[in-house]
Order: sequence, then structure tokens, then C-alpha cells
Amino acid sequence: MREYFTWVLLSVCLSFQVHAQVQPPELLRDAAQCLVSTQMLAARRLSLGYLVDTQSWPGERVLYVVNYTGSSRSKGFVFTIFVTTVGGRSLFNIQNNARFAPLRGGIDRTGIDFTDPSLGGTWTQEHLVKAIKQIEQSPRFEMSAAGTLTPSSLIQCQSYADRK
Repeated sequence: MREYFTWVLLSVCLSFQVHAQVQPPELLRDAAQCLVSTQMLAARRLSLGYLVDTQSWPGERVLYVVNYTGSSRSKGFVFTIFVTTVGGRSLFNIQNNARFAPLRGGIDRTGIDFTDPSLGGTWTQEHLVKAIKQIEQSPRFEMSAAGTLTPSSLIQCQSYADRK
């Protein structure tokens, strides 16, 4: 009987630990809040992956966020967000987005087709492809869009689509 309770206690502890590991990082949660509040994402359930890039733009911190549609990691939306800190608040400036899917019937080493192309040219698309490929290898985080409707007062959201 004592062994049984030990196993139950161990199982409960491990389940709490596993649950804690699947929580999205704060940076990704804040970015998701901005994407939902600026209406760049409209899904009820978000299936997100991300990558932080500090190399491509010297002195800039760029966050790539992918929202997968469907159960596979083969299609979805990718966003480029510049993250800066201004006066103790984080500014999430959404600079680009694109819809992607698997490339069908073409000869392309990337295997990705931009069905709604991004802004910018070849350099931009190459960086998006590189980010998508790296994010595919990273954990995916599930979130409800309902919980991200109102951004925290500690973050500010901007988008290239905002009216000036």
C-alpha cells in the first residue's frame, strides 16, 4: 500500500513538472497578445513556435513567431517582430508576416511556398525560411487566443499595418 502511494505521489509531481514545461515563455505570450490585439492572428487556438534572432540586424532583437494551422508543422503563418525596451516597457513592432505551406511540384531546396508573400524580397524570404526551419525543430506551445485579447500594460504593440 505504501508503494502505491509513493507511485501516485511521484506521478502527480511529474505531471506538474511536465505541465510547467509546456507553458509558453513570457516573450512568446507577449508577442501572441500583440498579434491577436492587432488582428494579425484570428484563430481561437494558437499553436506557436518562436525564434529570437540577434544576428541578422546588428543591434536589433528580432522575434520570429510561427502559428501553425492544422496538426502538422507544414503550414501556417510567420511573423517578424522587432522587440525593444522603451521606458521600462517592451515594444513589439510587427514588421512582416506571410502565410506558408509545403511547396508542391516545384524544385526548391526550401520546400516552403509563401502562399501570401511577405513584404520585401529574396533576402527577407530567405530569413523567413531559415526561421521557419529552425522553429520546426523547437517546442510548440498551445494557447487560447481568448486569453491573449488584452495586452499587458507593460507592453506596447505596433504593426506596419497600423494607420498613421
